Amino acid sequence: MQLAEPEELILEEFIKRVAGEEGLIIFHNALSREFTDEEISIKTGLDLNSARRALFALYESGLAEYRREKDEDSGWLTYYWKIIPEKGKAVLKRELEKAKRNFKLKIEFESSNMFYYCKNGCGKILFEDAMSFNFVCPNCGSSLDFVDNTKLLEFLEEEIQKIDNMLKSLM
Repeated sequence: MQLAEPEELILEEFIKRVAGEEGLIIFHNALSREFTDEEISIKTGLDLNSARRALFALYESGLAEYRREKDEDSGWLTYYWKIIPEKGKAVLKRELEKAKRNFKLKIEFESSNMFYYCKNGCGKILFEDAMSFNFVCPNCGSSLDFVDNTKLLEFLEEEIQKIDNMLKSLM
């Protein structure tokens, strides 16, 4: 399956996040037939353990599948892998929807709470907790200041809009 250029870039970024550069190398260099981890390691020049980690990450994301065979004499398992590029669009949609849900939950949490922060970078504290600490950081003793999260909420809304646009392009 051929993805449009923006979709391809999004898919590549996703692959890098879940399987690293090694996963992207494997995704682009995978054989059209089943292959072993040793075969892809040799073809790509990746060390065997890196190739295996990347293959399992691709499997976890839904972009690869495998079957295994057990050698009856030695008991050794051989994994036969297949990359499934045609699932790219579905995987992207699933992951974008998940990110959108997480952003909406963050907006809900940020909108329904007030926060204070320590100017020394110790962290953000809920209003109720800041009040119980008399607006003094429990870690370092500095005063806690009010957090205006308006910009964060705007950023999250913009990210949701970007996701919506990406999802529309995948339809």
